[in-house]
Amino acid sequence: MTNGMLSSVGTAMSAFAVDMQTLFLPLKATIQTQFGNNGLIAFYITLGVLAFLLVYKLIQLAFAALKFVVLPSIALAFLATLIFPLSFAAILPFTVAGCSLILLFKG
Repeated sequence: MTNGMLSSVGTAMSAFAVDMQTLFLPLKATIQTQFGNNGLIAFYITLGVLAFLLVYKLIQLAFAALKFVVLPSIALAFLATLIFPLSFAAILPFTVAGCSLILLFKG
């Protein structure tokens, strides 16, 4: 089952790469005719920096969610199970919703 899933993901990614290649080939040719190899190198550096910044911001968002939603909601749910006669699974959705609202208003 895993090999089939990996195969389908690989096929989808290769199709995406072909689509992106057909999208960027005219752009590459235009940049190379207008600005030469130096312009093409600058374009690649710009794309690399933008991709790095995108990944960096996504990682920051993931850690903010972990720091402000996941860990506090688990801790609050555990503390609430000590106070209220409800189970951990019953309290956890409410603590997640509350911590998500706090993160939403904080951001």
